[in-house]
Amino acid sequence: MREKFIYFSGYKEDEFSEAWKNALFVFDTNVLLNLYRYKETTRQDFLKLFDQLNGRIWIPHHVALEFYRNRLTVISDQNKSFEDVKKIVSDSFNELEQYFKNEQFAKRHALIDPTKFIASYKEIKSKFLEELENLNSHQLQIKEEDFIKNKIEELFSGKVGSQFKSQDEIDALFKIADTRFDQNIPPGYKDTKKDKDGEVYFSYDGLRYQKKYGDYIIWSQILSHAKFSKEKTVFLITGDGKSDWWETFQGRTIGPRMELKHEAHIEGEIDFFHMYNVESFLKYANQYFSSQVSSDSIQDVNATSQILNYLNFHASAIRANSMGLIEYSPDILKQLDIETFSQISIKFSNPVDRTSVSYVGIHLIRSNIFVPWDVGGWVEYAEDDTKIIWHPNLKIIQDEYKKITRDDAHYPLLELHLGRPGTAWAVTDISGNALPHIRFDIKFHPPLEFLL
Repeated sequence: MREKFIYFSGYKEDEFSEAWKNALFVFDTNVLLNLYRYKETTRQDFLKLFDQLNGRIWIPHHVALEFYRNRLTVISDQNKSFEDVKKIVSDSFNELEQYFKNEQFAKRHALIDPTKFIASYKEIKSKFLEELENLNSHQLQIKEEDFIKNKIEELFSGKVGSQFKSQDEIDALFKIADTRFDQNIPPGYKDTKKDKDGEVYFSYDGLRYQKKYGDYIIWSQILSHAKFSKEKTVFLITGDGKSDWWETFQGRTIGPRMELKHEAHIEGEIDFFHMYNVESFLKYANQYFSSQVSSDSIQDVNATSQILNYLNFHASAIRANSMGLIEYSPDILKQLDIETFSQISIKFSNPVDRTSVSYVGIHLIRSNIFVPWDVGGWVEYAEDDTKIIWHPNLKIIQDEYKKITRDDAHYPLLELHLGRPGTAWAVTDISGNALPHIRFDIKFHPPLEFLL
């Protein structure tokens, strides 16, 4: 019975052990780009593993193309994070110092001496910013020689798939993709909103591509290569956590989508196809390949993957819906803490992302807090013609947050509203239930490295 339903049954432990001995390891674009986001020790562990795989690594042509097109953006984002953290720390100190001055504690309270406290805080801030500058000095800059790119080019020399031969070949693939997307056939149908998300098309070497088809292009190139090269065992390693790649049940990831396993066998003539997220790939490399990837590196990879999954997903969803109100989506409920939410506010605050957004609204559900746009914060990023901008007063939210019992039943929730209503909204128009929203549950606690 099992052999007739192998796509449901999966593989046994001894089959995996044997497969790791001769599998072709294929890497998605996000795996390569994340090398810029990992700590140095994590990156070195990863690159050593690439070396260990000794000729059994390969990437589709479109993965290489996406890597070259996006690496400078990733480097820039990493550098911007240092400036963002520096600003958060400095602004927090300035706000605290101003608070003590306004309240005149020294005159009003015999036992409270804000001068000593501020002096101590200044010392802490100074040490933190000094360490931040030290870390930033080791961060790759856009104009510097890119040693990560150089190493990737060395590792994948002769291990990159073929380019499309003509525009007709690409256009024919796009038509197939459209039919598949209409029927929710994986992969890639979750990326259909990329047509509304900034750049839709791009060109390279005389050929025109459409961004939303990226995942399907990569998938088709994997199948073509496997069939042509007679690769019978293929592992795909990806940081993409969307449901058009992964089979899930009650919130748990089971493995690659059944349709992908079936198509890999029929179209790619692959006998053994499996997928790993990056964390699992490193863990099993230690188990099956006697690699020496440290537990710290695996934790770093896991934290980075989680953060990128919800940041990138929500950024795409919000920008894609910016011409209309965002619908409530319970399936994208994510866990965040205040610091992470601050980073999301930064990500959504620049004019490029908000050119067609008329309002931004955030409130703490438990207290239904709304703060007028002129409080400061996001307003400095707002366009002149923006009708209403809402700004999350993190201090108020934090104060309320501290009062709430830390158990699953009582964690506070934040709601994020973006959109362009037909007419301008007044303050009284916005309440907890008045607008569609994306909701975030504050429970996830990312590592400090995320802020850096």
